[in-house]
Amino acid sequence: MSARENILQAIVTLINGAGGASVYRSREEPVTRQEGAVIVVRPEEEQVDLVGMGHSKRMLTVVFEVTLRGAIPDQLADPILVALHSALMADTTLGGLCALVQEIGTKYDFEMADQQALVAEVRYVVTYGTPARSLALS
Repeated sequence: MSARENILQAIVTLINGAGGASVYRSREEPVTRQEGAVIVVRPEEEQVDLVGMGHSKRMLTVVFEVTLRGAIPDQLADPILVALHSALMADTTLGGLCALVQEIGTKYDFEMADQQALVAEVRYVVTYGTPARSLALS
């Protein structure tokens, strides 16, 4: 498994149940009302810099999609976002898998459904290193 996938799996384990939400590592099927709050973890992009002597510095953008429905969905999402952030900031090296996890922003997308629906996308950048010729941890 690549360093990237190890990091993503560690994140899913770390935030599992954050704020009472179900957590998935990527997902294609729609979230139903009966499921309640759901967090989907997915990679968005990765930038790579060669930092000498065959080592790469990688900056992986990870998106956390928090989906839920309710009368004031952003208010309902707030404790989930707080719990998610607290879990990630408790160990910003993910147990030594990376150098740093840092938040870069949140986007809110409201939709009318059978109840008011919200998808809040929170982005974090995970900085880690690998050998330039491998996707394994350095």
